[in-house]
Amino acid sequence: MNVKFVSFIIMRLLSLGIGIVFPFVSIVWKTTILILFFIFRVIDIERDRKLFGVTSMFFLGMILAYLYRLIWN
Repeated sequence: MNVKFVSFIIMRLLSLGIGIVFPFVSIVWKTTILILFFIFRVIDIERDRKLFGVTSMFFLGMILAYLYRLIWN
């Protein structure tokens, strides 16, 4: 496997995880997460990924977490 491909998969999984925990953390962590998201977005723009990029995974995780909070809390 290509090193860039493996690092991209790890970055997508990390981004999805960050998106999932986003609604459950304090404002300090939300600020840190958004700064990290901005860095991931810059990397995403360089790679020209759209549908399955880091940004998409982050938003997918956030949507899933907020749906979980709305339905089960």
